[in-house]
Amino acid sequence: MASHRAPSIIEAPLGPFRLDDGERLRQALERLKEDPALDFRFDAIDGGVTLGATTELQLEIAMWRLWHEFGLRVRVGRPRIAYRSQLVRSVEGEGSYSNSVGGAARYARVRLILWPTNAGPAYVFENNIAGGTIPPEFIEAVAGGVQDALNSGAVSSHPLVRLRVELVDGTSQASASTNEAFRAAAALAVIDAASRAETVLLEPIMLLSIVTPKKFLTGVTSNLASRNGAVLSVEETDGTCRILANVAAAELLGYSADLGFMTQGMGTYTQRLLQYRPRAAKGDDLDRDSHVGAPLRPKSPLRTSNMMLPEPVELGADDMDTPGPLLAL
Repeated sequence: MASHRAPSIIEAPLGPFRLDDGERLRQALERLKEDPALDFRFDAIDGGVTLGATTELQLEIAMWRLWHEFGLRVRVGRPRIAYRSQLVRSVEGEGSYSNSVGGAARYARVRLILWPTNAGPAYVFENNIAGGTIPPEFIEAVAGGVQDALNSGAVSSHPLVRLRVELVDGTSQASASTNEAFRAAAALAVIDAASRAETVLLEPIMLLSIVTPKKFLTGVTSNLASRNGAVLSVEETDGTCRILANVAAAELLGYSADLGFMTQGMGTYTQRLLQYRPRAAKGDDLDRDSHVGAPLRPKSPLRTSNMMLPEPVELGADDMDTPGPLLAL
């Protein structure tokens, strides 16, 4: 039975330190896939990979294993939050593919509607073709072409979620239509829709459970407020306080070190994903001073990540910033 993987909250792009280490890195990452807390996106062009996890500590442990368990030095980009995106409203797209391959004509036309959803699966493909304008044997190819375009980041640079794609029309030719033609036409239809699509960025909101001696309570709650967090409850038992709070994941980079400093090493915390909520863009969408690799300016003062990466070489902010595939929530 396959392990359930939670959505990645924080990501770090990485690649082999030496070109001839690419295959060794891929083999090592295959081993790391045994950990359900980690997620991977491979780049077929440059051999790089984006490593995702739910906490900074999980990323740090993965880096430690690559160096100490597998003897691999890797180039590591700075950690960034794994944002998602969602359509604001429905949008229609049409794609036509007409070509000649080896002297044989190839043709297909596809019309799609992309709908935002608020409930149910993160992604749904529906075939609502009337009158058999696209023969049934080509529907699977159309669905594959839609996925090709979504995985390429055609609609949004962040993985698109809460999406329903409706196939509403198309055209085929008995002697010229093939699976490949319909796959290409479907991808072009998504790209056409993307040219008019409006999306909103979704940010992960975390539920924190913090345990600290009572004497540090004021400092801990003040720090949460500085991170735009919302304290939900405080429970006291025998001089120890348990705090529940909601905080955006972008505000939590480096929190482990801050909490340790505030509580003299006596405070601990756990976190889990609570929800994704829309985040309005502010300021320069290409803010290169941000310590979060997202096209938005953080709401609070910038904080340095607490990740301790053994031996790797730090890259620039945008050296390996490539879009990833569709992910489920």
